[in-house]
Amino acid sequence: MDDSGDPGFKFGKGSSNFLVIACCVFESAHAVDVASQHVAGVKRQLNANHDFELKFHKSRIQTKISILQSLSQIEFFVRVLIVDKRGLPRTKNLHNVTLISALDKLGGVVTNAKVTIDGVLPKKHAQILSTNIRKEVNRTRKVIDSIRFRDSKDDSLIQLADFIAGAYRSIHEQKDQTSIALAKSIRVVESRTNSEIYFLSV
Repeated sequence: MDDSGDPGFKFGKGSSNFLVIACCVFESAHAVDVASQHVAGVKRQLNANHDFELKFHKSRIQTKISILQSLSQIEFFVRVLIVDKRGLPRTKNLHNVTLISALDKLGGVVTNAKVTIDGVLPKKHAQILSTNIRKEVNRTRKVIDSIRFRDSKDDSLIQLADFIAGAYRSIHEQKDQTSIALAKSIRVVESRTNSEIYFLSV
């Protein structure tokens, strides 16, 4: 899982209008290996070393389009939660609320998931957040088995989620020729990966 945007409400003063959470779901260890190899191949095409971190907002538009279109070759599916913050009451816990909402969307199709979320948290904070997430999402069935937090630079599949989250926020935030091109590319991912997109607003 990764996100794009921020939980702030200072619109026009630095805060994004949208907060996007992307969940990339792999149904087997083999699918995880294939996806990791794919990301490694993308880095080689960019003449980057293994430690290079793919970041959507740092990439050129043609690189973004090329990478997004290539994702249809991977065996995975996507759940994306798009939050229009302009229609929401202000809250200090928006990021955690959206994390839980996004994971909750997996309840009908996933059991005993091992979840990896972008971010390095103090151990105590991570334990509290993990417990709260599992308590909320596992209300009726065991959707989540475990949760860990990792720095995206150390996890190629979080980098993949970063690209998907970044693309969806760009499409909704910018509304220009670039976002149109990205929308065409992301539709390829949607059509080939059984993706579902959800919106959260008033």
